Amino acid sequence: MKTKRICLLILIITVFTLAGCMENPDHPIVISKNDGKLESIISGKPAQPLTEKYQAPDTWKGKYEIGDVTVNVDADIYVPDTLEYPVYRVYPDVLSDERLDAFLTYFIGDGKLYWSDYTGDMTKAEIMDEIIKYQVILSDLSNPDSALYKDLHAKMSNEEIEKYKRIQVTQ
Repeated sequence: MKTKRICLLILIITVFTLAGCMENPDHPIVISKNDGKLESIISGKPAQPLTEKYQAPDTWKGKYEIGDVTVNVDADIYVPDTLEYPVYRVYPDVLSDERLDAFLTYFIGDGKLYWSDYTGDMTKAEIMDEIIKYQVILSDLSNPDSALYKDLHAKMSNEEIEKYKRIQVTQ
């Protein structure tokens, strides 16, 4: 009796499983309604060709303030005589030593560039203390009996030591 029930159950499951099958449809089940808009955007081509030149003002003026920094902009705007405006992808660039030197030459010319590891505001007295500290170091570089002179001679080449000796501090 038990085997008859199991066989009947298997038969019923098989009939319902096979009855649910249907042949493949002749037409697509999902119908797209975007008319190729997405493909046009992805391909980078405009959906509708431009018929007139892009309109922009001749100049742009603006003033932007962030904290103590104020940027005044007075720029002429040039719109190319074309109906195509390509989009470019921009990536960060690595700044090489040659390029950095070109920037510095352009912006400061023959001026001196000073470096400090102190990022806060310094008073005149603090700046003078720093100058005196470095003057003492420079005078020690020319004194063969100083510990700094001996330490540098042990670690550096003669050319490097001569370069440090040529540094002059002016007040």
